[in-house]
Amino acid sequence: VRIQRQNARAKLLLQADEKLRLDYEKKIGQPAHDFILSPSPDLPFFDWRTRGIITTVQNQKSCGSCWDFGALAAYESSFKKRNGVSLNLSEQHILDCSKSGSCVGGWYGTVFDYLMNNGTVGEDNYSPYIAQSNPSCALPNGVKTFQVVAWGYVTSETLPGTSVVRMPTVSEIKNALVEHGPLAAGIWVTHDFVYYTGGIL
Repeated sequence: VRIQRQNARAKLLLQADEKLRLDYEKKIGQPAHDFILSPSPDLPFFDWRTRGIITTVQNQKSCGSCWDFGALAAYESSFKKRNGVSLNLSEQHILDCSKSGSCVGGWYGTVFDYLMNNGTVGEDNYSPYIAQSNPSCALPNGVKTFQVVAWGYVTSETLPGTSVVRMPTVSEIKNALVEHGPLAAGIWVTHDFVYYTGGIL
């Protein structure tokens, strides 16, 4: 039920945001910004890196903050796709302030909720990433924050006869990738990962 509610809310918010964008463009008489056109999901191969919207590789160091880095990377890429502007947002701010997790794990969904309600700042406007939580969460006054308009899951469809949301199909993931840009994803890490040394698992 939570996932269905989130996706319904995201749909309404995206519609409202699109209306505001179109109204603004009509008022100024030109496009508000350049969109990077989405490719067809039917392509046999596509790489967002070739379109220049993927942010640089980051190092979370010895802190299990992949949830933080994954959420901000998806947002930064979506922002670049939508607005044509590159961001380098503060993973340390999210680790300190969002209450979405710690160095032993977390969840990107609550990061997006935090970004909707509070926003975050560029890395230059917060302390550098130190691979551990700071005891305090404080933003400098007057610093510009960046907020998420909406977020949702690739699918909210349940398995027949249950309330369990099914895994999205490859086709659904491809459609989401081309429509919204890079996605945040999580993996359930089993004991087998201890023995991983390389290649595709």
